[in-house]
Amino acid sequence: MQFGTNLTQRNTGKGDPRDQEDTEALEKFLSAKKNFVELHEIWLMKEHRGKGYGKRFFEFFEEYMKSRGYDQIIYYADHPAAIAICRKRGCKEDYLKKLKEYVFYLRLKHPS
Repeated sequence: MQFGTNLTQRNTGKGDPRDQEDTEALEKFLSAKKNFVELHEIWLMKEHRGKGYGKRFFEFFEEYMKSRGYDQIIYYADHPAAIAICRKRGCKEDYLKKLKEYVFYLRLKHPS
């Protein structure tokens, strides 16, 4: 998980500078505040899938980030179950062709 305020100086988990395609997707989604958190990967073991744990995690995570003062969440997903959860939660989405993964955006607070 990365907490972010600067789009150009952070690195991806692989140690490479943030890809231009990724930066453009983030700039499209994020407001001027840029007070956001990114969640790149979360795994749920097969025997625990389909029991609502993923949904409950997302609900908890969003409430927790909101309580910590974050306005926006960026989720990255390539697994069909994670993609489905993000879509059901009403996230805006884009697709990063080079990374072959989706990026989802969720606003936690309305601007004052």
